[in-house]
Amino acid sequence: MATHTLNLPTMADETPRVDFLRATRWHFLGLCLYLAAQAYTIPILPIGLSWAVWPGFADFVVIFLGIIVLVRPLSSAIPVSISNRRMMRFLMGIYALCVFSFVFFRFVLSVNGESIFGDPGLTFGIFQLYRLAQFFFLFWVAIRVPLNEYRLRILRRVTAFVLITIGIGILLTHYQLVTPATFVRQLPDNIDISGPWNVYYTYTRYNLPAPFGAVSYNHAYTGIQVLLLSALYLHLRRDHGSIFDVLLLAFGNFTVFISESRAGLAALVVFTSLFFIYRPRYIFVTVMACGMVALAILLGVVRNPFELRISDTALARSATLLDVTNADNLSDRGLIWEQRLEFLNQDFTRWLIGSGFGNTVNSGSNAHMLALHIIVESGLCGFTIFAALAVWVMRRLWRYDTYSRPIFWGSMALLFSSLTQETFYPVPALAYFLGVYVIVLAITWRVPIDEKQPEVSPI
Repeated sequence: MATHTLNLPTMADETPRVDFLRATRWHFLGLCLYLAAQAYTIPILPIGLSWAVWPGFADFVVIFLGIIVLVRPLSSAIPVSISNRRMMRFLMGIYALCVFSFVFFRFVLSVNGESIFGDPGLTFGIFQLYRLAQFFFLFWVAIRVPLNEYRLRILRRVTAFVLITIGIGILLTHYQLVTPATFVRQLPDNIDISGPWNVYYTYTRYNLPAPFGAVSYNHAYTGIQVLLLSALYLHLRRDHGSIFDVLLLAFGNFTVFISESRAGLAALVVFTSLFFIYRPRYIFVTVMACGMVALAILLGVVRNPFELRISDTALARSATLLDVTNADNLSDRGLIWEQRLEFLNQDFTRWLIGSGFGNTVNSGSNAHMLALHIIVESGLCGFTIFAALAVWVMRRLWRYDTYSRPIFWGSMALLFSSLTQETFYPVPALAYFLGVYVIVLAITWRVPIDEKQPEVSPI
C-alpha cells in the first residue's frame, strides 16, 4: 500500500511532534465535536434569514473552531500531506469560481433591468457560499491537526457513537416510541416559518411513523450520512475487525432501510457489497451481516411480542429498488429531469455556463441528479471541473486509502447515489454532509505519525 512520502521528523525529532499535538489539542477537540454534532443536525435556534440558515450544534462548533484558530493559530511548520495541500488549492479555486458565478449572474440581472434583490436565488446563493466557506475552513483546520494513534481511537469512538445515536433516533420515531415533535420543540409550528422542518409536527399531528429521527427532514441525508460515517469507522478500524463492527454495519443498513431513503439504501448496499467482496476473508462477515438485516426485516414484517412493525411505507419504498426501470418509482424525478432539460434548451448559453450559482430555485426545483444540477447552475464548464476533481480524488483515495479502502468504496457508492440526488452539492437538504466528507478526506490523506510516539491527550 502506497503512503505519502514526506520528510517526516525522525525519532530524534520527537519533541517537536509532541509539541504539535499539544498545540492542536483544542483544534482536535473541535473536529471531534463537529463529528459528534452529526447525531443531532436539527436547528437549535430559529434565527437567520430563513429556515435554511438556522444554526445547529455543528454551526456553533465551527464558530468555536474559528475562535480557537484566532487565539491559537495553527503553525505552518505542522506537516501536511501533498494530497491535502493540493486539495486545499482546488477547493479555493472552486470557491472563487462559485463566487464569480454568483456575482456575475447578479450583474446580468441588473443589466437586464431586473432587481438583484428579493428573488429566492439570492438567498440560496448566499446560503451555498456560506456553507462552502464553512466546509473549506473545516478542511483547512483538519489537514493541520496531526493524528497519532490515541487521536485516531478517539475519532473511531466518536464515529461509532454518532452512528448508534442516529440509528436509535430513527428507531424511536419510526416505531413511535417518541413523537417527532419532541426533537423540534425549539422551532415554531408554522410551515411558512419553519419550512420543511415543520414536517416533524405534521407527522406528530397525524400520528404517523416518522423516518427522520434527529437527523433531518430529508431521508436522503440520513442514508448518505450513515454510509459516510460507516466508511470512516471502518477506515479507522483498519484490519482489526470484530463482531461489533459487523453489528454496527448491519445496524446501519437497517437504519437506512427504515429511514425510507431508497438512494441511501442502494448506495449503502453497494458499499457493503464492494467493500466485503474486495476482501474475500470477510465473506463470513458479509453473510452474517446480511442475515442480521434479513432477521430484522422479518421481525418487522411479522407480528412480534413487542408489537413493533416496519411501516408499510418503508417496505413499499424499498421494494421499488427491485424495479428501477419503472418510471413510477422515481417519485416524479422523470418529470423534473425533463423540466430541467427544457430549461437548459431554452438558451444554449445555459448549457455552457449555467444560470448562476444558487439560481436553480428561480427556474424550478432542484434537479435531483448531481450532474444535471451542476449543469443547471454552472453549465458544462462547471461539470467538467467537478468531474476532473472527482477523478483526481478517486485516484488519490485508491492510492492512499489504507487496507480495504473503505473511503474509496464509500465514495464510489456516494457517486452512485448522486444519480437521483445532489449528493456533493451544498443544498439545504443535505446540511453538513460535505463538511463531514472533507474532514474524512483530510483524515484519509493524513501524514502518518510514528506509532512509537508517546500518546498525548487531545483535551
